Amino acid sequence: MPETFPDSLIVPDFDEKITFNNLSGVVNHQLVMGSYQENLLMQYFNENPGIKEILQKKFHAFYEQAKKDIPESKEHYADSRFFLYS
Repeated sequence: MPETFPDSLIVPDFDEKITFNNLSGVVNHQLVMGSYQENLLMQYFNENPGIKEILQKKFHAFYEQAKKDIPESKEHYADSRFFLYS
């Protein structure tokens, strides 16, 4: 079943999101390389209903914990949060 999105949904530019989140070129490269596999991930989600929502909740919880464990005052905090559970 194809995903539907509200008309008001605006997906941010990939590079703008990297900059906004203070991620380094190393993380940017990993995310770009990973994005090439997006079609396989979407196929997996379509074949396994409900898993997308479960993973979304888990990754959100990981990120919230990383924000508690790694303060913005730490050098390269954004990359540290990214790699914490990678």
